Amino acid sequence: MSNQLSVEKSGNNLIILYKWYSLKAIFLTFFTIVWCGFLFFWYSSTGDGPIVFQLFPIIHVGVGFFLAYLTICLYVNTTSIEVTKLQLTIKHDPLPWFGAKKFNIKDVK
Repeated sequence: MSNQLSVEKSGNNLIILYKWYSLKAIFLTFFTIVWCGFLFFWYSSTGDGPIVFQLFPIIHVGVGFFLAYLTICLYVNTTSIEVTKLQLTIKHDPLPWFGAKKFNIKDVK
């Protein structure tokens, strides 16, 4: 098994851990720095220019925040899947991410 994936059995419980870190985190780090750096340059150079120059990249700023958060998650997050007699739990720690859920084990086929 890879160092990203581990499986633990504790009594009747099964816990699968997946570490998010991979080489894509390093690539994304550089990409995010360039992305956010360009936006910093853009906003510092437009100054008191027309409002359209300040509003145009607003979606790009949102993407920049998402990229930064994703990059941090790739370095620190782990997904855990725990199966007990009563439920299946999927969670991402330490930073929240989409897809964390709990299922009643009777609903899992």
